[in-house]
Amino acid sequence: MDEGALRALVPQVIAGLVRRGEDFDAAEDAVQEALLDALRAWP
Repeated sequence: MDEGALRALVPQVIAGLVRRGEDFDAAEDAVQEALLDALRAWP
């Protein structure tokens, strides 16, 4: 997945978490942490 695709998906993922009741700041932090974990794991 390229950077442009990730940039397009991040707001959608955050919005989905907020709709499920997550605080916006917590949702943003969770998405950022997940992306960092993914970048560390991918070759």
